[in-house]
Amino acid sequence: MQRAGMKRQLIGSSFYRVLENLINVATALLLTPILLAALGTSQYGLWLLLLSVIFIFPVFDFGFATAIQRAMAQAIERQDACSIQRLFSTGMLLFAGLAVPALLCTFLLAANPAWLGVEPDFRALATFALLILLIKVVTDMIANAMHGIYSGHLRFDLDAKISIVQTILRSVLMVVFVTEFGLMTLVFATLGTDLLAHIARFVLGYRLQPDLRCSWQLVSWRAIKELYVFGRHVFLLDASRIIRTNSEPLLISHLLNLSAVSFYAVADRLVRQAEMLTRSVLGSLQPFLIRKQHSGMLTEQIAAHSIQLSLFFHGVLLLSGLVCGPIFIELWLGQGFGQSQQLLPVLFLAVLFKVYTIPLSQLFIAHACHHKLVPLHLIGAVLQVGFMLLLGSLFGLMGIAWAAVVINALVFTAGLCVQANRILQLPWTAMLPGLLSLSVLFTLAFLLSMHLPLWRPEASWLEFLVKAPVIVITAALVCYYSLIRAPLRGRLQASLQELISKQR
Repeated sequence: MQRAGMKRQLIGSSFYRVLENLINVATALLLTPILLAALGTSQYGLWLLLLSVIFIFPVFDFGFATAIQRAMAQAIERQDACSIQRLFSTGMLLFAGLAVPALLCTFLLAANPAWLGVEPDFRALATFALLILLIKVVTDMIANAMHGIYSGHLRFDLDAKISIVQTILRSVLMVVFVTEFGLMTLVFATLGTDLLAHIARFVLGYRLQPDLRCSWQLVSWRAIKELYVFGRHVFLLDASRIIRTNSEPLLISHLLNLSAVSFYAVADRLVRQAEMLTRSVLGSLQPFLIRKQHSGMLTEQIAAHSIQLSLFFHGVLLLSGLVCGPIFIELWLGQGFGQSQQLLPVLFLAVLFKVYTIPLSQLFIAHACHHKLVPLHLIGAVLQVGFMLLLGSLFGLMGIAWAAVVINALVFTAGLCVQANRILQLPWTAMLPGLLSLSVLFTLAFLLSMHLPLWRPEASWLEFLVKAPVIVITAALVCYYSLIRAPLRGRLQASLQELISKQR
């Protein structure tokens, strides 16, 4: 592939992936009040619970999905048709086999919805929904075999376009039919659009790789062993992440009820959607750090700069969210979600203690020692479940939220910084001052939002749309001069001036 063509494809892929994330955020914000009004908090909580269960099952790929994408990309770069066909055939058989335990687990949960903490009045509905979603579990697993074709050809833009159409179509179907058919509208809309998306991905995949074929004679057990060697560390990291992100609805349904799942999810998903946008911006640093490491130029200063950028973007998110988040929930869903508003500051505090996860993980990956983070992530996942059970049983939803704060502070701040200092020899001066500064800003923003009348008692969307941009810009300026040190500010300003001069 020519260098100019590769650059265009990478730029196009980045654009469509960001667009995909923005559309996901927009549709989530638009759908939530509609679905809550149509279903009520209990059935909406049941839907979130079912989604959390379904999204646990990708862990059954045991890291093979990522491993095949990596191996397929290498084979396509070499233009090795035999290896491509062997990997695709092996992947199809492998994922079909791995779909079996996922299917059996889904069937067991469908037969025993009480295991999920589903209230008696909703157990028949949960059973029917899970039996339908069995198809999604199987097809999602098998579809992993095709993803490597897109990554190998650097055509993430095609995958993103399919996802965009899928998201819009699914949202339209939900809005049109949810009032008449209730929760099953969400189930069938999700399953139907998923099947259409998988078909489109396979059709376009064969167009990208016309000589692609699947044959049981091409299945290679040696390839499976090689894929396992790479994928096992990915599996452990993915398992710990899935446990941390998907265990909350399950625990809340057991400790409290389905309505509580809805109240917690409103605040939690709002925070995560904002955090996802931050991650999409910071994700572009990964290739840069890898290239610097391969050229022997990944200096302590560059590492410190990546940390400062993470502090800045997270700082803007946290300060703006603290001030604007509660009033946004009130305008978005009405005054019946006071519990969600109360949870926001605690959940934003949990994000504060994850602020180093992205830059330090990127540095570990750049140094090819990300596998050393596996024990830390596994410990964090186990401890988080334990703390959520303990604090949730004592303090309800607020206890669940504080459990995330405690674990993030212990594992993803203290533990991660210790690992970075011990393994990467990253000095404490590059990490601790920034976190302390951000903590001070967070505290001040919290006090400001509590004691100053920034919003009128009967605020409107117009007031929000006028004041929110001012608050975000103010937060950006404060974070820019508080969290980014003078050397990096000088580089950023020089780059901006150079860009402006080129435009002229």
